[in-house]
Amino acid sequence: LGVMMYILLCGYPPFSGSCGGQCGWAEGGECNFCQLNLFYNIQKGKFQFPKKDWGKISNQAKDLIAKLLVKTAKNRISAGDVLEHPWLQNRNDRQLDTPARIRENNSAAELSLFAESAAAVNRVVLQHMSLILPDDRLSPPGLSPPAESNLLQRRRSSAKQNEGPLASQPVLIQQIKS
Repeated sequence: LGVMMYILLCGYPPFSGSCGGQCGWAEGGECNFCQLNLFYNIQKGKFQFPKKDWGKISNQAKDLIAKLLVKTAKNRISAGDVLEHPWLQNRNDRQLDTPARIRENNSAAELSLFAESAAAVNRVVLQHMSLILPDDRLSPPGLSPPAESNLLQRRRSSAKQNEGPLASQPVLIQQIKS
């Protein structure tokens, strides 16, 4: 919920991976350092509210998102507390710049790639845990092994049919295995 609210308020995901170099990551290019930074930031729950995009967003909204983006579930705000949060109780009718920002930055494709990256991070963590934990404590029900991932298969199929931006992108799972 926190990731979705963050995106709805500013137009891009909370976690980034830019290495700061001229690697082409911001334009959709490949950079192993940026990919590792992204994984690290997701795993550690590191995010910011850049003033450029968050200057007009209320402190109450930022507070709620920060409480939702807490890594440890037992420390995260409950669903009931979310509904009682002051930001959801106010009747602010201010119009957001998010739709225009998403169109400007062509963020829809980036959000899709972010979702794919986040799913890959989850798979890597599960693979790592499989080396540490016994099988009966391992993966939540419904998650398939990375090579058999239904999501990955659908994305590959869709990319082949559309020959869209994902068709030319290397598959993240293959990058992780190599």
